[in-house]
Amino acid sequence: CGSLDVNYLAMVISLAIENNFRNLLLHLSSSDLMTRFQFANRFAKIFNVDSKIFKKNQIALPQLLDVTPIKTQQLSFNLKTQNIQNYLNITLPTIEESLDFTFRRFNGLSF
Repeated sequence: CGSLDVNYLAMVISLAIENNFRNLLLHLSSSDLMTRFQFANRFAKIFNVDSKIFKKNQIALPQLLDVTPIKTQQLSFNLKTQNIQNYLNITLPTIEESLDFTFRRFNGLSF
């Protein structure tokens, strides 16, 4: 999964409106990917939270009647963000950069 601070999202939407984007389907996400477990550990590091509260799970997705369940760790969703970066001439942040931005936006307050 990717992660993007809501303020980054607002800035990109504002740029798209200023550039009069119409009828374009553009993916918006961080520039990198990580699992939810990796994200939780990165969040814990940045926000000074004990990472031991997070557990790595193997949860099967809901099963349809005639389909074998897929473990969530086997899934990989990858949004192609090159289009929006090229159209707006921007570089999207990594997940860690976005989390750092969020931490600073909350004035460095830990949970």
